[in-house]
Amino acid sequence: MASDSSPAETAAERHLRADGARAAVRLARIVELALIEVGLSAAQYRMLIFLADGVAPASALATKLRVSRPSITALVDGLAQKGLVVRQDDPTDRRKVDLVLTTEGGEALSRADAQVAASLADLFDELDDGDDAEAWEG
Repeated sequence: MASDSSPAETAAERHLRADGARAAVRLARIVELALIEVGLSAAQYRMLIFLADGVAPASALATKLRVSRPSITALVDGLAQKGLVVRQDDPTDRRKVDLVLTTEGGEALSRADAQVAASLADLFDELDDGDDAEAWEG
């Protein structure tokens, strides 16, 4: 197995990099569990975040989310079934379908944001004052 570390990198630097990666995975899991509480997947949450900025074609979202067009279709299908997103045909280009966040979608995004924030706040509440300051400073 090849190492990504340079010869000059110390064991402490490799350990610190590994700790950072592990912390990111743990944070991602905390966010994932928070989103389950409000009935969203991480991918659905990301899509709602992007759509909160305005109408977007599915192809552009596939690029932003770094997923295939068939994956976007499945993701949109799930959000549309929940009434969180609607598809709108582009009147100037029949091939283009825009995705629009519904009022319910905006409300779901707000609930998800609040749940994620609460879960992360709980995590930081578990840290002592020194750990908390160190976590925010990096």
